Amino acid sequence: MKMFPVRRCAVLVLAMVLSACGDDDAAGDERSADTADAAESGADGSATTSGDAGVPGTDGSGSGTDTAEEEEAATGYAACYPEFVEFLGIDIDALGLPVGEHCAGSAQQDFEGIERVVFLGDSISAGVGAPAGQGYRDILSERLRERYPGIVVDDCSRGGSVVADLLGAQIPQCFPEAEERRTLVVFTSGGNDVVGLAFSKATVEEAQPDVDRIVGRLRETLAWLQDPANVPGGVRVVYANVYEFTDATGLLDGCRLLAASGLSGTWLDGLEVYARLETGYAQAAVDAGTDVMFLEELFCGHGFNRDDPTGPCYERRGELWLSNDCIHPNATGHAQIADAFWAIIGG
Repeated sequence: MKMFPVRRCAVLVLAMVLSACGDDDAAGDERSADTADAAESGADGSATTSGDAGVPGTDGSGSGTDTAEEEEAATGYAACYPEFVEFLGIDIDALGLPVGEHCAGSAQQDFEGIERVVFLGDSISAGVGAPAGQGYRDILSERLRERYPGIVVDDCSRGGSVVADLLGAQIPQCFPEAEERRTLVVFTSGGNDVVGLAFSKATVEEAQPDVDRIVGRLRETLAWLQDPANVPGGVRVVYANVYEFTDATGLLDGCRLLAASGLSGTWLDGLEVYARLETGYAQAAVDAGTDVMFLEELFCGHGFNRDDPTGPCYERRGELWLSNDCIHPNATGHAQIADAFWAIIGG
């Protein structure tokens, strides 16, 4: 495998963070900015819903390992994302989380007999960054309706929400009483919880209580959903981990808009902070028997530092999947998120 210099910078938990940022009322402005800057950024706003998520093992731009011997030796997460294991120290396989052959995420649940789908989460789930009707939720809902005729689809996501809002506000809205139907819950959440850490360039020690709090609230959400008293019809849950815009380089200056707002330089402890957060999201899935989609890994090579030859995701580089606000997916990014969730759910 080609070696890259390790950058002890930030895995910008931020972008993920930020991706949750932005509320629904700001969506129109952000979409206008996307259109105006499309030529410069390389984001043409066209959705690609061909199912070719850019991860190893698909028809996307992921490169995987370099030799047949390495491909035989590596399995699971290590086979799909060797650079994340080698350069970021993320060892998902050690947790015992089975990773699907699609590499989009884990593979722990069956999705037969779904009668209702509920979307929760932040501005990514709310569709910010994509034209109306082209958010990942819209694309995924259409596919789910085709697979499960007569399915009910509900959305309680909201831009600007944090993980605590899943159980504090969104679940009460979408689950006002015990749910007798077999339900699939899908969400993106966590980015807004950690955005402040990136702006302050928190040390690992300073950030650890926040990481513990975020993962703890995620676990509380999963426990509530899996309680037969709350969803006696049974539940399946798929959620995304948190992404960032620096392509795992930690160089915060890559996106000019955020740099102008004060997010610049490097976040030296961000890499380990992010690794702990992603590991926590994966461990929560292992313990609850749910599934996690690898959003950070999926977008690496499609952010604002994708052309940096020293970046660990350089060999995965392709078109930009982020909008010009730096924190939300553009139309292509939303389509890729839909493809990744569908790879897990639709098999």
